[in-house]
Amino acid sequence: MSLARTALRGVARSPAAVAPATRRQASGAAHDDHHHHEEDTTVYPPEGFNSRGWIYTIAGIAGVVAFYKYAPSQDSDNGVKRWIQARLEQAKNLQDRSDEHLALSAANQDGILTIQSARRPSSYRIRHAEMIGSSSPFSVPVGSEVDLSGVRVKGDHA
Repeated sequence: MSLARTALRGVARSPAAVAPATRRQASGAAHDDHHHHEEDTTVYPPEGFNSRGWIYTIAGIAGVVAFYKYAPSQDSDNGVKRWIQARLEQAKNLQDRSDEHLALSAANQDGILTIQSARRPSSYRIRHAEMIGSSSPFSVPVGSEVDLSGVRVKGDHA
């Protein structure tokens, strides 16, 4: 067994076998033990109830209490209530105007639908109805004469 150990010690290690050990040593040396201690030299203001946060909190609470004590009641007429009432009246006027516009638009649409569904009349009015049968039978080229066999002439009162 000792001969095998001496043979292994004599063999040079490959760089791949040495690299993990080197990494471990480098990694272990990177950590500091943090045994040093530095004194904190920051000077903090003294704490108490006279800081800005407490002053703002107390002023806010006093403002809320004063508002509830001196604010007008719901029954009395105040500026905010009048402003809201004016906006509600404007909304009512806008609603009335909107309803009127809707009614006018519906009437206009009925007129448009009436025009779109219109058809040409099935009969045509000719000013001089006697002209239908008064054409000359001579020198009429083929295909230029219209077949008037189904045409009926109506009078004005028919």
